[in-house]
Amino acid sequence: MNDEKGVTTLAKKASIHVRVDQDLKDSVQSILDDIGMDMSSAITVYLKAINRKQGIPFDLRLNAIEEALAEVEAGKVESYDSVDDWWEAMNADD
Repeated sequence: MNDEKGVTTLAKKASIHVRVDQDLKDSVQSILDDIGMDMSSAITVYLKAINRKQGIPFDLRLNAIEEALAEVEAGKVESYDSVDDWWEAMNADD
């Protein structure tokens, strides 16, 4: 984050406490471990996506899977050459 003089400043950090099903947490933690991401980073990526999209970054309708597959087949999705490119895009300051 840059101030008006272009000097890089650190963003203030805030804590979020949530209760989730233990099995869900364990399952997600295992997936994140496999890809080398911690829970805090994953949640930060999700919150940044909400901020960027100005809403939930995925469709919540029942037929969303079918529509999403059709978009993929039609080439209407973002793609990245590497996980690092994806990570950079997800963490880009908007």
